[in-house]
Amino acid sequence: MVYYWKCKIHNEVMMERLDKTKTKIIPYCSHCECKKELEEIISYLEKEYQRELKSNELKYQKECEEYQKELLQPRYKKELPFYLIGLIILGVGLLNVYFGLSYNGISQLWIGIVGSLFIIILSVGLYFSKPTEPIKTEIKKPQVPYITTIYDQKVDLFKSLQAEVDQYKAKLKRQYDNQTVSVYEMNEIDNMDGFEFEEYVARLLKNLGYVKTYVTKKSGDLGADVIAVDSKNVKVAIQCKRYGIKNYVGNNAIQQIHTAKDYYDCHKAIVITTSYFTKTAFQMAQKLGVELWNRKTLKEKISSIGKENWNNYLSKYYITPTLEKVDYIKIESV
Repeated sequence: MVYYWKCKIHNEVMMERLDKTKTKIIPYCSHCECKKELEEIISYLEKEYQRELKSNELKYQKECEEYQKELLQPRYKKELPFYLIGLIILGVGLLNVYFGLSYNGISQLWIGIVGSLFIIILSVGLYFSKPTEPIKTEIKKPQVPYITTIYDQKVDLFKSLQAEVDQYKAKLKRQYDNQTVSVYEMNEIDNMDGFEFEEYVARLLKNLGYVKTYVTKKSGDLGADVIAVDSKNVKVAIQCKRYGIKNYVGNNAIQQIHTAKDYYDCHKAIVITTSYFTKTAFQMAQKLGVELWNRKTLKEKISSIGKENWNNYLSKYYITPTLEKVDYIKIESV
């Protein structure tokens, strides 16, 4: 069986991509991704549309203000010199008519007509040269793309991301097939903090056949980190020491678990470490009847369980999506 994530919204198996570190697999729904991108596009277009509306409104207001100013200003100032010229010509023509004069054969009547036409043309031009009333430009709302268009544009990207994940899974499978259980487990354990190691020991003891295991409270446990009960109803107090290999466990841990055994009404006491014990700690444990699991013993206990399931191994490399939107389903592998 191969396990996949399924989107509840679109009822489809999710695709996968790697995170930025290229070490974790992120399940995602391609349609949800397209919907998210569409929402971002709509948001951007709406902001741009509102910005253009505001800019257009400000431009229109400015044009209206300029238009009102032009209406209030006298409009004959520029044309005044030409009016004067026309009046002079008209005056000359009228004087010629009155005195009966002529210039080079040009009738005095024509001089008056030219002056009059000059004034008439200026008047007509002045009338039709009124300032143009501003017109507000219509801003059309931008067209939103269809989600299918976005999907078609991204489908090749989705396929390439999935291909990258498939290659990474193949690499993990080779690692899984080539390493021993102990090597893998100890590498993981060495990266745990103290509380994670306590949780791990509780799960390990359960897999080793203990019928009941639980982790005590993080503070005030009096030296017992885990309490376990085996199939024969033997109650055991366990102290967990997630130390570096060169940091050996001393007498103090032996004394603490011996005291905790009586406090929790246990029949046995065990100290489990990822390191080793000092010589004096080993001697004290023998005298007080405390069982010791050093790094070598811990590896042997892990190996006795059997190799970890491939799906469990692979699940450590996944970033779990939001559970409200997904189902965890199993599909027959091809």
